[in-house]
Amino acid sequence: MKHTDRKQQNIPLIITAAAAMIVFLIPAFYSIINIGNVTGFAASALLMLYGIFYTTVNDWIRQHWYRKYYGLLLRAVLLVICVFAVLAVILGVLMIRGTDRTPNEDSTVVVLACDVLGDEPGPMLKERLDAAYEWLEGHPDTVCIVSGGWQEPGDAVEADAMYRYLLKKGIPEDRLYAESRSKSTFENMLYSKEIIEDNDLEPVMTIVTSDFHEYRSIAMAESLGIEAGSYPSHTAWWLQPTYFIRECAGILYWWLFGC
Repeated sequence: MKHTDRKQQNIPLIITAAAAMIVFLIPAFYSIINIGNVTGFAASALLMLYGIFYTTVNDWIRQHWYRKYYGLLLRAVLLVICVFAVLAVILGVLMIRGTDRTPNEDSTVVVLACDVLGDEPGPMLKERLDAAYEWLEGHPDTVCIVSGGWQEPGDAVEADAMYRYLLKKGIPEDRLYAESRSKSTFENMLYSKEIIEDNDLEPVMTIVTSDFHEYRSIAMAESLGIEAGSYPSHTAWWLQPTYFIRECAGILYWWLFGC
């Protein structure tokens, strides 16, 4: 009986799914809960169930594959899985290409916001701000716009936390501008463009954001007639799966609705 039970399960698949569930769960301990880790955790849980009932599920599929209605449903599910797999590859390539847009030496740096914890930037936002600091230190005549207007209960406004962080790092106040109205990446670009025009700053942008986020940010900037290059920050390994899925959803939304 024990031998039969073991045979019904796919142990490597179960272990893989369990590891994936842990990876998608880690960001939640840093108050990062979004469509990326929720979707990833749910998909990993389904994969684990498939591994546990591996033989039973496969036998059921074989029995129903050629039946009229069940067969159509199974083929539709398979088609959806294949479409999403192909899309994931395409979007992954686009994200990688987005990091290769060489920034213009004479440009205005625009840092895009993400997580804020209390009054301080969260882990990913610190990575973006540290990358911006690196660029600003190497280009002393360059000014910087910190862009982000979200404010969760008990937290600082994104742009305010970013502004203070760069001030503490030693960037002079006269090189910093805060854009605190935006609630989306598209609005980051739109309102930062307004600051550039109102203050007669360099019209070319160097967008500082996470590596996975550069493609969509540049695409949105270019849709507004802005020439832009990328100076991406590195994303920690334990955040990459969550934000890859989240960014895939963001790109698809941008393609469909243009915002």
